[in-house]
Amino acid sequence: MIPIPGSTPVATISGMIADEAAIGMINNKTTAVRVILVPGKDVGDEVDFGGLLGPCTDYAS
Repeated sequence: MIPIPGSTPVATISGMIADEAAIGMINNKTTAVRVILVPGKDVGDEVDFGGLLGPCTDYAS
C-alpha cells in the first residue's frame, strides 16, 4: 500500500500502476499495487488509518 497526497496528478498515479504491471510481466508473475489517495495531506505528513493498518508516512516521487 502506498499512501500518496490527494493532489497527485493522474499521470503519476497511472505511471506507478503501469510500472508495477511491467514488473509483473517481466517476471512472469502476478503483481498488484494499492494506491491510497490521502486528501489534504502533503509529502511527509503522517496519516493514521487506525485498526490493523496503523500510522504511516506519505511517500511520493
